Amino acid sequence: MKKDINPFIMELVHEIRSPLTGLSVMLDSIHDRLSGRPDEQELIVKALYEVERLENLLSEYLTDTITYPSGFFAGKIENIIGDILLITEKRCEKNSIRLIKDLRDTEMRMVNAPKLKQVFINIINNAIESMPDGGALTVSVAEEESAAVVTVTDTGSGISESELTKIFDHGYTSKPDGTGIGLHTAKKILDAHRAETLVKSEKNKGTEFIIRFPQI
Repeated sequence: MKKDINPFIMELVHEIRSPLTGLSVMLDSIHDRLSGRPDEQELIVKALYEVERLENLLSEYLTDTITYPSGFFAGKIENIIGDILLITEKRCEKNSIRLIKDLRDTEMRMVNAPKLKQVFINIINNAIESMPDGGALTVSVAEEESAAVVTVTDTGSGISESELTKIFDHGYTSKPDGTGIGLHTAKKILDAHRAETLVKSEKNKGTEFIIRFPQI
């Protein structure tokens, strides 16, 4: 996907990347000081991974192209989801959201783990934002009929029937400060995994994403 890059955007990306480098250095230093405390060190490693992922996304934006399916390796969907939920738990707790998770063992399959993390971080963040007064977020993974099925359900504000047909459209957003890029990019990544995506929603009751990953 080719795109013209506004000079202001290029400058903004540069300004974002500079503190990210400093953050990585500080996290490395903290990691070394936590010698003998493997649980804390593991959290630092995961934080460093997320910083690296953000740096890669910024680099990808500046290269003008998004390529799939490069970067596919054997992995397990439940491990990808588990990593995301580890950094989501505190946010749910802070927002009075009950997190219910059921991550069952699935078959190894070819996945682009960083890209799938991008997908599910987007979906889960949307779910959390739809519940400003609290609620419940349920995330499950299971192997069903040779497919890894991921279900993300919230009890948030929901999506109207007319909006539901547009949520993957490029540039479409219902948020005042939204870009309309997140779910559009997520759908492209899921398509590259040959995943089937079903979204159910009811206004003021909640939304459910059901995504089936076949063997590829």
